[in-house]
Amino acid sequence: MGLLPIERIVLEELQRGKKTKEQIAESTGLSMNALTNILRSFFSVGIISLKEGFIHLNRITLGKFLQDFNSKENKKVEISETASSLLKNYFDGKKDVELSFMKVSLDKFEKEALDYHIRQIKEFLNKVKEKKKNYHSTLKEQTLFLCSYGPYKFGLDI
Repeated sequence: MGLLPIERIVLEELQRGKKTKEQIAESTGLSMNALTNILRSFFSVGIISLKEGFIHLNRITLGKFLQDFNSKENKKVEISETASSLLKNYFDGKKDVELSFMKVSLDKFEKEALDYHIRQIKEFLNKVKEKKKNYHSTLKEQTLFLCSYGPYKFGLDI
């Protein structure tokens, strides 16, 4: 079962623990209409259940589901859709979205320097993530970071 990004955010929120519908809407920033439709879909396949007003993940069904959910193909779709959404929001003039796109010739030394700096950024972000692992920000407060670089020919899909 492939998931839309909007469905993934709900599943991510529920992986944090049981929640009310209102809590999920607040954390994700989704409208109640959109959330209701997603929850109906999850109920229909048995991924979630409702107990005492709280929505719970069904761990047995979820275990089988997560194998597909975390597959390489689904990760590829998630990253592609997320990148498309970031690009759309950037070009729609959203202030909080940054984009840098360049075509540049790098010699071996410059490529090594770029690799080093990208590793430094990733290490920094991993340290921040580790430091805040017990801090439960809402999903809508989190920042997406996407970085990709490679030979020009790989950006052409030929």
